[in-house]
Amino acid sequence: MKHTIMGFRQDKLIKFGLDIIDASILRYFIDFKESNGMNIREVEGHIYYWLRYDAVLREFPIFRMKKCTVQSRFFKLRDAGMLTHLVVREKGTYSFFGIGENYKELITREGAEEENSKGICEGVKGMGEEAKGIDEKSKGICEEPKGCGFKSTTNNPSTKDSSTKINKNLLLEKSAFEIIEYLNLKTGKNFRSSTKITIRLIKARLSEGFTVEDFKTVIDNMKYKWTGTKFQQYLVPTTLFGNKFETYLNQERKPEKESDGKFKRGNMVLSDERNKAELKEKLKNIVLKEDM
Repeated sequence: MKHTIMGFRQDKLIKFGLDIIDASILRYFIDFKESNGMNIREVEGHIYYWLRYDAVLREFPIFRMKKCTVQSRFFKLRDAGMLTHLVVREKGTYSFFGIGENYKELITREGAEEENSKGICEGVKGMGEEAKGIDEKSKGICEEPKGCGFKSTTNNPSTKDSSTKINKNLLLEKSAFEIIEYLNLKTGKNFRSSTKITIRLIKARLSEGFTVEDFKTVIDNMKYKWTGTKFQQYLVPTTLFGNKFETYLNQERKPEKESDGKFKRGNMVLSDERNKAELKEKLKNIVLKEDM
């Protein structure tokens, strides 16, 4: 039997009732966690990492699972003690996972491994003079470490480059989600963060050194400037995050003057006379209420 799969001990996977899909999902989580690209929360000394189930689905289309099935797989890993779970409710509900106390059993090397590899080396050495050539070829394997101790390598299908790519893609996805959710909150619209052109524009601005907070500032600036005007229809990703992004970022949020000296914000004209009239009306209402 192959001792490890996905870098985890098969016998321990079987012991905890886990299968190859569970192992694949757990490997994805561990690799992503170690890339230092995940959103982290520390609670009572324990580290938790934010995870999106739909991101897992995109990484493993071969599983043909639904989002709820991915969630149940993570809960299965949690119940097996491989992961811990934290729910964060801040303008939404988010699942964070940490490393469980039983995880170490999947990666711990025990004496059985050393005995197994030792038997292989002794078998080669005990084949006699006729197998001397084979023995010489295997000498390097059996000499390091001395006594032919077991030396394992993680059976990890991912590479550093692919992990970095996954890391960047998920960071972009997370940023796009946060930006578009903010835009929807401010405009009352229902834009999607997965639209290709939206992703492309956000990626381009981020690559230029702008931050998520810069996107939010642009949204606030142009909402202030365009609300109530004919330009309100341009409060959309393709306009806000395009080539004029830096201009919008530096847009001052202050009332503009019309030719007659009155101030305006959108289509709401605020003159001194109007302010006085409104104040006078409010005072009049107060007096009437007192008389009653």
